[in-house]
Amino acid sequence: MNDKTDETNRLSGAAIGFDPRHALRVRTELRRQFQRRGTWVILLLLLVIPIALAAVLQAGRNDFVIEGDVIGLLATTGAGNFTVVTLYSGCQLFLIVVVAYLFGDALARESAWGYLRVLATVPVGRTRLLLVKATALAVIVVVAVVIYAVSSYLVGWAFFGAGTLLPVAGPGVTGVAVIGRVALMVGFIVVYLSWIAALALLLSVLAADNAAVAVTGTVTITVGFHVLGGLGALGNLRGIFPTRHYAAWIDASRAVFDPTPMMWGIFLSLLYATLLLTAALVAINVRDIRR
Repeated sequence: MNDKTDETNRLSGAAIGFDPRHALRVRTELRRQFQRRGTWVILLLLLVIPIALAAVLQAGRNDFVIEGDVIGLLATTGAGNFTVVTLYSGCQLFLIVVVAYLFGDALARESAWGYLRVLATVPVGRTRLLLVKATALAVIVVVAVVIYAVSSYLVGWAFFGAGTLLPVAGPGVTGVAVIGRVALMVGFIVVYLSWIAALALLLSVLAADNAAVAVTGTVTITVGFHVLGGLGALGNLRGIFPTRHYAAWIDASRAVFDPTPMMWGIFLSLLYATLLLTAALVAINVRDIRR
């Protein structure tokens, strides 16, 4: 029986006693990602950006340009509002670039270095390879968003005090509830970023060894959806765009709010993420990997 098993292992190219489930683990991939300089640069930037923004707002607090700016006024009224402004900026630019870079570089980098051909062969299946990488990078994105939100709140508190979470219109949120609402906002944003991550992963598979194409393509398509979503001429068609409810989380700054737009935003994000991830899995399994 053992001889037969050994012969089967030999013919299949697997080592005796080898367990494919242990070939590539999420924690192994996480270690690899945290050994990259780019990962630490991203986390550092997410700490620095809130400080830079707070310093600019503080410097222009009495300036007529800032005083005439609703967002500027809102951001300087307290930690909660400052966090809302930084998260809003992140959803439009910073966090999109972070996700595009991490996921767009995932497979393309391995291909450029000549490692992908080795990783994507027996005993590491291609589906497992992609899912392990996606899971590890998703953990990093969650950590990055939390760091960005927490640092924004602490910086906002240091510069502008605790304050009240004030919406553009309607009664605001006070006390400990502010932390809960900010956590709700962060949760929504993480889910929203999932479709962008899946898009970047798909483009990373398709872009072969050109990570720049995957990253640029992800940012371009996301911005394109934002632009098209602002065109009233498209009418109800805008409702199916993944960016349609990207800012629905801002409603959570009201004392009483309707969660329906947020639920739609979560549904669309997960729908697109599922479709794009499925496409990425199909693409990597049919792709001819030469490097």
